[in-house]
Amino acid sequence: MSRQDQAEGYLFSGETDGANKKKHKAPFVALVVVLVLALAAGGFYYYAKGTCEKALEQADALEFAQAFETFGGIPLGEKLFSIESEYIAAGELAAAGDYDAAIKAFTALGIYRETPTALKQVRYLQAAQVLESGAYMDAAALFEAIGDYRDAPEKAIEAKLMRADALADAGNFESAKELLGELMDEGCEQAGEALIAVYKRSAADYAEKEQYIKACNELLELEAKEGVDVEQQIARYRKKAYDSAVSDYRAGDYAASTALMEALGDYEDAETYLFLANVHTKTAWVAADALGAVQQLAVLILKEDAAELLVSRQELAEQFLAGYWEGDGCYFSMESDGYISYDLPYVDYGDYYYIEDGVVLLYPEEDPNATEELFSIRVITVDCIQVYAYGDGGTYTLTRG
Repeated sequence: MSRQDQAEGYLFSGETDGANKKKHKAPFVALVVVLVLALAAGGFYYYAKGTCEKALEQADALEFAQAFETFGGIPLGEKLFSIESEYIAAGELAAAGDYDAAIKAFTALGIYRETPTALKQVRYLQAAQVLESGAYMDAAALFEAIGDYRDAPEKAIEAKLMRADALADAGNFESAKELLGELMDEGCEQAGEALIAVYKRSAADYAEKEQYIKACNELLELEAKEGVDVEQQIARYRKKAYDSAVSDYRAGDYAASTALMEALGDYEDAETYLFLANVHTKTAWVAADALGAVQQLAVLILKEDAAELLVSRQELAEQFLAGYWEGDGCYFSMESDGYISYDLPYVDYGDYYYIEDGVVLLYPEEDPNATEELFSIRVITVDCIQVYAYGDGGTYTLTRG
C-alpha cells in the first residue's frame, strides 16, 4: 500500500469512527430527557398527592376554609382529584356561609371520609346563624335535629330561653310562661329561674299601668306555683291598689273604686268604701233599706262624704231628718210621711218639695222641673245640722230635739 493509500485509509477510517460516536450520543440524550421528565412528573405527583392529603386532613378536621386554600395550591387539582375536590368544595360552601348548598353537596357525597360529621357541623353552623338572626324557635328545632352533636342540646334550650325572654320583652308574658313551663317539664333548671323573672316582670308591667290588682295576682300565682316569697311586693301593690281605689271614689268613679275594693277583699276600709259607693249609685230605695243605710252612715259620719250622703236623696233625708230640730230661734220638723214644717225664713213658691244633694227644692205641681231653692242642709253631727235659708241668706244651726 502506497503512502497515499495509507493516508486515504486513515482518513476514511477516522471519518467512520466520528459518525459512529454521533450515532451513539443521540439515544443517550433522549434517555436523559425522558428520565428528567419522569422525575419531574413523579415529583409533581408526590407534591400534588401530599398537598391533597393535607387538604383532606384539614377538611376531615372541619377546617373548611384552610382545606380549600391548601387544595387551591394544586395545579389542575379538580382534574387530578375529582372526588376529593367535591369534598373540599362542599366544605368551602360551608366556610362561605352557604349552608343549604353545603348540606346538599355533602349529602351527595354519601359516607365519603368524614362527610357525616361535616354534615352535622354545617347544620350546627346553620342553626347558630338562625339563632343569631332572632328566629329562636327555628334555631331550637335545627339544634334538636342535630342530636347530641357538640353542645346542640344545650343550644336548643338556650334558643328557647331566648325566645321566652323576647316574648316577655314584647309584653307577651303568658306565652313566655307557657314556653318556660314546657322547659321546666323537660327538667330545665334555668327555665325555673327565668319563669320567676317573667312573673315579676309581668307584675311590674301591670303596676306601671296602675293595674295593681293584676300585679298582685301575678305575684300570688308565682307564690303558689313556685313557693317564692313575694309578700313584701304583694303588700306594696295592694296598698297602691287601695290608694287608687280611694282616689277613684273621691273622683266620683264609683264603678272603678268598687271593682278595686272588691278585688282587695278584707283590706283596711275596703268594705266601708264599697258601702259608700253603693249608696252613691243605688237608684231605688225602699224605706227599710234607706233606714239601714242612714244608720250605717251615721256611724261613718266622719268618713269621706258620709255626712253629705245622709241628705243626698229624698229617701235618705226623710230617715235622717225625721223628728224635730231647733236652734237660733227657729225650728224644722220632718214627719214620718215626709211632710215638713218650719219657721225658718223661706221662699213662697210651689206646691211640693224634694231633697237632692242636701238642697230642699220647691216646685209647682204642674211642672216638677221648675224648681226653686228653699234650704241647703249641711250635716255637722248625727244630732246637729246647719240650714242655709235662701229666703234671707242666713245660716241657722239646729239640733235634734
